[in-house]
Amino acid sequence: MKLAATILLLTIANMTVGQTGWLTTRDFPGGPKTAFGGTSDSLLVTGTADGIWVSDNEGYSWSKTNSSYIYSLLVSQQKIVAGGKGKLFFSSDRGATWDSVAVPTTYPIVKIVKNPQGQYFIIASGFTAEAGFVGDGVLFNSGDLQTWQHRNNGIPANLRSAEQLAIDKNGRLYVALPDENVSGGGGLYVSSDAGLNWNHIPFVVNNLGTVKAENTFSISLTPQDSVIVGVNGTAVNIAARLNLVKHIDDIANNSPWRPMRIRSTGNWWEDQILNEIHFAKNGDWYSSITSTLSQGGSFFSSNRGVTWSKNNQGVGISLTTQFERMFHYETSYGKMFMTQLLDSRVYWTTQSVIDPITISGKVVDDIGKPLMAIIRMQNTQLLTNSVGEFSVTVSKGWSGKIALSLFNYSFQPSSILLSNIQSSTRVADVIGTYIGNYFISGRVVNVLGEPISGVLINGLPEPPITNSFGFYVASVPARWTGTITPKLDGHSFVPTSLSITDLRSDKGEQNFTMRKNGVIYIKGTVKDESGAALAGAELQGLPERTRINSNGDYVAQVPLNWAGTIKDTLNGYQFNSIQ
Repeated sequence: MKLAATILLLTIANMTVGQTGWLTTRDFPGGPKTAFGGTSDSLLVTGTADGIWVSDNEGYSWSKTNSSYIYSLLVSQQKIVAGGKGKLFFSSDRGATWDSVAVPTTYPIVKIVKNPQGQYFIIASGFTAEAGFVGDGVLFNSGDLQTWQHRNNGIPANLRSAEQLAIDKNGRLYVALPDENVSGGGGLYVSSDAGLNWNHIPFVVNNLGTVKAENTFSISLTPQDSVIVGVNGTAVNIAARLNLVKHIDDIANNSPWRPMRIRSTGNWWEDQILNEIHFAKNGDWYSSITSTLSQGGSFFSSNRGVTWSKNNQGVGISLTTQFERMFHYETSYGKMFMTQLLDSRVYWTTQSVIDPITISGKVVDDIGKPLMAIIRMQNTQLLTNSVGEFSVTVSKGWSGKIALSLFNYSFQPSSILLSNIQSSTRVADVIGTYIGNYFISGRVVNVLGEPISGVLINGLPEPPITNSFGFYVASVPARWTGTITPKLDGHSFVPTSLSITDLRSDKGEQNFTMRKNGVIYIKGTVKDESGAALAGAELQGLPERTRINSNGDYVAQVPLNWAGTIKDTLNGYQFNSIQ
């Protein structure tokens, strides 16, 4: 009866213990993700092709709040703003209700930002096989989300398929434009007057010259006030793929950009290009690279971009069959969440938790065998490992309850309360007791070994009856104690009963042999002079016709006190009689 527990565990086999790599939230409905965001109070918002899903418990459960295709999200404590195709959706009550407003564009709204003055900026763009890169550039709103105007002065009319948009702490805007002809007009543009005027910023790199941008994969603004741009293009007559860094105070001057290396081998100007970087509160950096299974995925730096490492442990691939752009959100205490473009899952890690400490323990059954149990700590759910151990990273000062669950098990203690933990803590072992059912099974045959049907097996919670093959099976609670006794009118059994004490596993081969009451069984063997069985011979002189089987054996039943002479008959043979 433990099969049901196995099935339950298989459904969450993707959740493993430990804090290396990425884990998945308990639920991640809605299908492939297209956008992601959150707030410091752990409200998660994800966009999909089927609408917006919201979780107020760090991804433990989700609710659908909108049914439109979502391309972008801007999430704050005050408002959630979502970009659709030529339309914006917004909610002021954490996604409970939504309003929408048409925007003067027919293209998908792929990025939304807000400046310190509360003004909104969006870019609307796309790509078609017929027209290539298309878009309406940058649009502006004063803060009410209702009335929008284009702000593209200084942006070439033929290059308004904006692909990146960012804003620094001073309110300066950065927009990146693709240029499929690599004419030199694409790349980075900045505005210091809320988008009224834009200036082109060339990518000048020492020992390379000016890089003409074809595509810009990211614009990231560091806590140290540098801008990092991931750009693909050409320099003179060679291809260039670079992650370029410059301080925001130096953007307007002609000083060169500094390359930030991702990989340490190969030509420095042919690097891997990062998507947008998330800068964690503890100083770690998270990003992604759109590429194949061997080259792309999740990337991490613990030294502010000096070196980068790839960490795809636990990460699935996109519907595109490769790794795609990844979106990050961080809670107030440093727990990191991530979604990947066109990947259904929602991932998390505690690798960058602020003031990290670990809570660990072990779960075993009442005979010391490790159990693979489900551990839930607030909104985090994971499994113990193959030896029953679990370890989870939390922030110093954590308070909460550790709850355990496993199908058909009870636990002692049922939960563990911890308060204001100041250092890594190992809790006492938790003992799991199986409270489900086990199977008891067996077979009833006669003295010939033939199956007997219709025998009632008494003593079990729901007494079974043997089937046409003589088998019976019954379900009893764990630790069941009792005696099982077969019953069929006019018959007795060997053994007369079987006793079971403190049952802790399925128990088979609980077999019985049936005998008819009031009769005596006569058994024997018929052989020739050489000792070979004489199959087919017939015994005469018995109350019932009795034949010899293929092994030369026979069994006959006679009444009590019967007397007589038994003779064998078989053409061509002479037998000695038995009296």
